[in-house]
Amino acid sequence: VSCRVTAEVAKPSGRHTDGHLFFNVELSPMASPAYEPGRPPPLAVELCRMLERSIREARALDLESLCIVSGEKVWSLRIDVHVLNHCGGLATCCSLAAIAALVHFRRPDVSVVGDEVTIHSAEDRDPVPLNVYFWPICVSVGFFPEDLFVVDPSWQEERVMLGQMTVAMNDYREICMMSSSGAVPLTAQKISHCVSMSLLKVEEMTEVLKRALALDAAKRSGDGSITAEVCVASDSILTTAVPMREVAVTDGQSSSAEATTEERMDTSTTSPSVVQLLGRGTAELGVGGRSAWDSDGEEERGEAMDVDTADVSCKKVASTHKSRPSSKAAASQGDDDSEEEEQVVLTGNDLSEVQQNQ
Repeated sequence: VSCRVTAEVAKPSGRHTDGHLFFNVELSPMASPAYEPGRPPPLAVELCRMLERSIREARALDLESLCIVSGEKVWSLRIDVHVLNHCGGLATCCSLAAIAALVHFRRPDVSVVGDEVTIHSAEDRDPVPLNVYFWPICVSVGFFPEDLFVVDPSWQEERVMLGQMTVAMNDYREICMMSSSGAVPLTAQKISHCVSMSLLKVEEMTEVLKRALALDAAKRSGDGSITAEVCVASDSILTTAVPMREVAVTDGQSSSAEATTEERMDTSTTSPSVVQLLGRGTAELGVGGRSAWDSDGEEERGEAMDVDTADVSCKKVASTHKSRPSSKAAASQGDDDSEEEEQVVLTGNDLSEVQQNQ
């Protein structure tokens, strides 16, 4: 999940001293082939509503601290949550990402002098953190037959479970939001059991989030800057990465730098790391030699070049004897002067006839 927080100045709606807080959850085909671009699926609407209830309606963020001028200007915050890979447990992932983004976000500092409002840049004044009272984190519990409970079910388990219950809690043991789905009857004992399991998970994830934010603050306090290389660990990227291999390229054929001298001397075999130079600016890397797709094209290009060469040679002969045309050429030109000029290609017999006439 990727989360981004943006801020802009807007007019207040409702209370004159409260800022705006909007949520948007996007489920694209990158997250799962089941989603299509365009209209958001029902799950995205459900996740967006869940974030609004657990953060905005639970008053986890002080909206009055977003006021610039009462009744005129307030800060409007927009939280965009992009799901990169749907593996299950989206409620927990989206809530964690939203809380981490809000705590990590810094808005520009503002000074008000009379009717003049000045928004200072990061070079003039240090940005101001948001006033977040507590960190509500959502935990989903899936219901299965025979009174089986699964905390944070995967997407395979979500497809076969009978129902689920989502509980949003903070580390103060306060319930911020509860929702349930499915046709499973909920008793007081089941609800109490779900809340107890959710509390253990919330306390665990809160400690993980605190350590991550503390580590980020320590790295930023060093030289005042931080790069993506420092923020992102190499073992946390969800990609099929392969180690890089050095390849030495020569004029004719090249092989891997790790190959032995005998393997480099042997040009009859082609290894997976062999680079075939097909021409200027063209190379082929992989098993096999020249591509079979270009064989027909090269033959056609060779035949076309031969035909063009023959035509050029004939045109040269015709231009050489243009001042002394043959009788056939003169007769063709005298028939009709209005017609376009025809080009006659002289053969060897015509050349001999011209020489005899001379």
